[in-house]
Amino acid sequence: MNKSSEDSAELEKFADSSEIAFFFGSFGKSIRDAADKLGLKYIIVSDFTPESISVVVDNITGISLAVGYLKSLGHRQIAFINGNSSRYNDAERYRGFISSMYREKLTVSEDLVMECAGTSDSGYECAMRLRNETDKFTALVAANDMIALGAMKAFSALGLKIPADISVLGFDNTEQCLYSTPWLTSVGVDTVIFAKRMMSACLEAKDGSRHGAVKYSVIPELFIRESVSEAKQ
Repeated sequence: MNKSSEDSAELEKFADSSEIAFFFGSFGKSIRDAADKLGLKYIIVSDFTPESISVVVDNITGISLAVGYLKSLGHRQIAFINGNSSRYNDAERYRGFISSMYREKLTVSEDLVMECAGTSDSGYECAMRLRNETDKFTALVAANDMIALGAMKAFSALGLKIPADISVLGFDNTEQCLYSTPWLTSVGVDTVIFAKRMMSACLEAKDGSRHGAVKYSVIPELFIRESVSEAKQ
């Protein structure tokens, strides 16, 4: 179910035909209240609210994997392009970047941290602005793969080679990672494990006795491909 289902009539039809609903992404309180009023049992995927059963990626661990991997390859000046920080995943990924940089004893430079709309086009524009303002970074972590792919396009347009001149690392491990040149290194979850967590959430929702404030978190892994290499000395 997506945001177009916020219309109450559509939600009623959905409630009549489904025992358990999956809401993907960010949903406002109004739709959750409407679902509760209809007695619709639901699970929120890739978002979290204290009132709902949620299945999420452990974003902080994921970003920590990215930063730790880059540091192991000699990168010390790492830039970060986030999506919309008002959204759960982006907010968590920002927190993960800041905390992991401090934990790895790496300097967080305000001029190397930017925010965009989370799309490929906005990633391109943000990376262009970032590189035009400073060249004091050897690697970029993006809050999602689309931002990373847009950034790679921008760096290539500026004459930079990836990863020889700059390493780029994404998040979500989407299919697009294998269609970029070079292939994009990314953080993502094992889909089988994520599906099992969703099944556990279904059983929790079906039981109904403990509905609410249950968070199933899936630890991601690093998928190493071609867009990251050792830092230039």
